[in-house]
Amino acid sequence: MTEPAQPPSRRDRGNVGGIVIGLVVLGVGVYFLLRETLRISLPDIGEFWPIFVIVLGAAILYGGLRRSRA
Repeated sequence: MTEPAQPPSRRDRGNVGGIVIGLVVLGVGVYFLLRETLRISLPDIGEFWPIFVIVLGAAILYGGLRRSRA
C-alpha cells in the first residue's frame, strides 16, 4: 500500500522572505560602500524606500501564491 501524499514541509518550499531580506540588506550595504567608502555620488537612500516596499510586497505575494499551488 502506498502512503498518503504529504504536503511539502516549510524547508522544502524555500524561504522567499529570507532571500528578499538578505537581498535588501546586501543592497543597503553595497549602497553605503559605494557612497561612503568609495565616494561615488549616489542619490539619497530616502528616494529608494518605495522600491524596498514594492519588492517586499511582491516577495510576500509570490510566496503566498507558491504555497497555494503546492
